[in-house]
Amino acid sequence: MDIKYPDYNNSIVNLACSVLKHYGAENHNETLPIFDNYLKKNYKNVVVMLLDGLGVDALEHHLDKGSFLRRHFVEAISTVFPPTTTAATTSIESGLTPKEHGWLGWSLYFREIDKIVNAFINIVEDSDEKAADYHVAGKIIPYKSIYDIINDTGNATAYSVSPFGTNKISSHIEMSDEVERLCKLDGNKYIYAYTPQPDATMHEYGCYSSEVTSWVTIISLLE
Repeated sequence: MDIKYPDYNNSIVNLACSVLKHYGAENHNETLPIFDNYLKKNYKNVVVMLLDGLGVDALEHHLDKGSFLRRHFVEAISTVFPPTTTAATTSIESGLTPKEHGWLGWSLYFREIDKIVNAFINIVEDSDEKAADYHVAGKIIPYKSIYDIINDTGNATAYSVSPFGTNKISSHIEMSDEVERLCKLDGNKYIYAYTPQPDATMHEYGCYSSEVTSWVTIISLLE
């Protein structure tokens, strides 16, 4: 088995730290040089889109070389370990590794309340029961989000466009429309946008299914 380890000098953690550095905020890990170079152009809008599950392997399998995303491919960077949605998205929303932020997976056991909790939505695993009258993961393993850190600098306004974000959306179309709307606002902005596709379809039909090909093709049209 070809095991690939995370590279915390060339990863989504480093990308987030480049964003923090760009806006004059403290960052706790190394930055990503290739992204630092882009940010030197001082764009009014810095937009990072995370399409869950859409790694290099998926791009090469589901899209031809002439597609928009493959024509604009620049460099592969590493995810984190564990490579779960929860760990990865929290890393890109904090600039911290999973070891530092502690949000390792969708369901986490908290001995403080003796329950397994779905961390993002604060629900007891395999139930509709609210885990507590407070956000359990947010209280027990807190971290400061990249949005709060950037907003505190006063150098830009930061937004999270996702099903769980400051600007909530429920589809990739809504995501694209909301990013476009925010970009037209005055002032410097950092905009992070997240969609659970094609990962959700991969879980249901398999990574190399025709259903995933359809989703990746649709997403590639967000250009």
